[in-house]
Amino acid sequence: MPNMNGIETFEHMNEMELDIPVIFLTASGDEDDVLNAICLGAVNYLKKHMCYRNC
Repeated sequence: MPNMNGIETFEHMNEMELDIPVIFLTASGDEDDVLNAICLGAVNYLKKHMCYRNC
């Protein structure tokens, strides 16, 4: 996303008190990102599998 990442978007949603279940789907498996998303209230955090050859 050009202006903010998913965590920042989710923070804005929380500030607006939107009660929408959020599941993060990302190629990043950074533990800090996972913990941050879950602590903010994400329902789940899923990591995409990367395929580096023709699948």
